[in-house]
Amino acid sequence: MVIGLALQDSLGNVFSGLTLLFEQPVSIGDWIEIADTKGQVIEITWRSVHVITPDKDVVIIPNSKLAGTSLKNFNRPIPVQGVVEEIGFSCDDPPNKVIDVLQQTALESYGVLAAPPPSAFINEFKDFSITYKIRFFVPDYPSKLKGGNNFKARLWYTAKRHNLTMPYPISREYEYKSLAPTVEDIKAKATGVLITVPGWDTLTSDSLEEISEQGTIENFAKGEIIIKQGSQLLGLYVIIEGEVELSLGDQQIIGHLAQGEIFGEKASLLSGQLADVSVKAIQDVELLRIDVKTLQHLLSDNPILASTLGEMMELRRKSIKNYLEKV
Repeated sequence: MVIGLALQDSLGNVFSGLTLLFEQPVSIGDWIEIADTKGQVIEITWRSVHVITPDKDVVIIPNSKLAGTSLKNFNRPIPVQGVVEEIGFSCDDPPNKVIDVLQQTALESYGVLAAPPPSAFINEFKDFSITYKIRFFVPDYPSKLKGGNNFKARLWYTAKRHNLTMPYPISREYEYKSLAPTVEDIKAKATGVLITVPGWDTLTSDSLEEISEQGTIENFAKGEIIIKQGSQLLGLYVIIEGEVELSLGDQQIIGHLAQGEIFGEKASLLSGQLADVSVKAIQDVELLRIDVKTLQHLLSDNPILASTLGEMMELRRKSIKNYLEKV
C-alpha cells in the first residue's frame, strides 16, 4: 500500500502516457493550448509532454494533467487558422468602401490565404466611429501570431491612400501642435526632389510647384506592390523617399530605384497604357503621382522634358530586352 501510494503520481503519468499513445491527441510539432500555456510540442515521453512557448520557454506538462483537462490543438483537423480584427473608421466614411478596402488589404497582406476569402462586416455604431470586424485565414498557428500585425500595419497605408479616417477617441478639447509634416510640407519636399530629376530641372520653380500641387501624395508600406505588371498605369511616379524594386513576373528582379528617380513614364504616351514591369516597395515609400492628363499637358508645353522621358523609356525597354535575352 505504501509503495502504491508513493508511485501513484508516477503510475498515473505512465497510464496517461499510454492513453495518449493510443489516442494521439498531440504529435511532435503541433501547436497546442492547455490551461494558460500555449506552445509547440517538441517532445513526448511516457511521463510528460514538453512544450516550447513563443517566448522560447520550455514547459513540461505531466501526462496526467494533459489527459485530465481540455486541450486545444491548433493543427487539428487542419493547420489553417482564422484571424479576427476589429477596426474603427469615421462615421463619414462610406461603409461599402471601408469593407472593400479591408478585404482587399487582407488579401494583399503577407501570408493571408485567398481561400477561404477574407470577409468584413459592420460590427457596431459608436459615438465617434463605426467599428468593423474582418476575418481572414493564414496557413498555420505561427502565421497567426504575426498575421494581425502585418494586416494592421498595411491597413494604415491603404486607408491613407483611400482617404479613410481611423478616428482617435476624444474625451476633452485641447490644443495640439503636431510635429508631423503637413501635406503642404510634403508637396514642398516633392518640389525640391523634382528639381533633381533629369529633364525636370529645365522647368521653372513655379511650374514645379504647380506640378506638386496637382499631384497626389501616396504612401506604401514595405512589401506592398505599387504597380503590378500588366495593370493600367495611373500616371508617372516620383520617389520622394524610400526605395522600390522593378521585376518581371514574381521573382525576376531587374533593378532598383530610390529618391529622385521615376517610374511609370510610359503613361506619358497615351491613356490606358499597361505596365511592363511590377514595382514593389522594399522600404516604406512616399511618392508623388502625376496623373496622365496633367502629365500629357505638361509634356506638350515642354519638349525637352518629353524628350528626356522618351530616352528613359527607351533605356528601360532595352534593359528589359537584354535581361530577357540573358535569361
